[in-house]
Amino acid sequence: MTFDPEQLARHDLRPLRELLLDAGYRTETLAKHLKLHPEMLLADTARNSLIHGDSLGSSPAAVLGRLFLLCAPVPVPEVRKLSSSLIQALYGYDLVRADAAGRYVTGNVTITEVDDFYYLADRLFENTSGTIGVTISSDVCMPPHASSFELAKAIPGTSPDSAVLDVGCGSGCLSLPLSASAGPVTGIDTSSRAVAFSRANASCNGASARFEHVGWEKFDSLEQYDLILYNSPDERAAFDLVNDGLPRLLRHGGRAQVRLVCDVHAEDRDVQGAVDRMTSVGPEFDVRVLAPDDSLFSLSRDVLAHGGRPARTLLVERHSEWPAYVDSLRSRGVVEVASIILDISRGRR
Repeated sequence: MTFDPEQLARHDLRPLRELLLDAGYRTETLAKHLKLHPEMLLADTARNSLIHGDSLGSSPAAVLGRLFLLCAPVPVPEVRKLSSSLIQALYGYDLVRADAAGRYVTGNVTITEVDDFYYLADRLFENTSGTIGVTISSDVCMPPHASSFELAKAIPGTSPDSAVLDVGCGSGCLSLPLSASAGPVTGIDTSSRAVAFSRANASCNGASARFEHVGWEKFDSLEQYDLILYNSPDERAAFDLVNDGLPRLLRHGGRAQVRLVCDVHAEDRDVQGAVDRMTSVGPEFDVRVLAPDDSLFSLSRDVLAHGGRPARTLLVERHSEWPAYVDSLRSRGVVEVASIILDISRGRR
């Protein structure tokens, strides 16, 4: 990766947001043109880029969508349809580059709009001539995606004195919208790129939040938090935070929302049994399981037992990986895969 988000975070990016708004760059607008639900457009952008990459048109919003959402190159004459101020900002912040021949412009980042917030993040793929090339590395800031939306829908209301901690903050898409209604908002991440992008996104959206490059294990907090959010990468990371982190970080009377993809084994009997098996917090913690409807990260017992494949799934990146994934589940005695959110209260609800 050549793009440096730390340089970007040093700028006042509020003018960029105004320019994007003026250009009409909104996910709902793009999704309506493609006859998709906005969340479905963002849930699997690589697939949508392959299917709809040539269908957005050449309006200013469409040009931005092709550059920063569908991750495709755009001919220079079409980019010139953007306002001169926006073009100047995109080049000035190093958000785009032209090819050596000066024929096409390509984005250096993704820019995703969700509820009038703009989130800059790394590019996970490139659509080159209708071929998707994956560009994920070990230190990457993920754009808002399907798992983010599952957790966002479960976040409870906050009060002006609520202290919020966003663990594994990524682009800041969970914590930044809370900055207007909550008290102090803090995000932490082990990825330096994620922290830099979160700071840039706070600047872009005029939001007040603090972001630190640290994992929760070494996060030396002098206070406890009223709300803790964690969109975990796997179930082990999720329960490590629940069992070892929440007793230290969650205030009495506070709540935590931890999203994970949970493997259910035959001996667990059901999802609740799997959660009980992996949870070791004391009785002052009330752990409840929420299951998002129609999750792209779940696999029912029926489908797994019969070796089928859901029509749409995000459990694997490529179709060719599905047989090996199913074989791995069966070899470990997994009978169900469930995308869940642990809704955890400390003390009385």
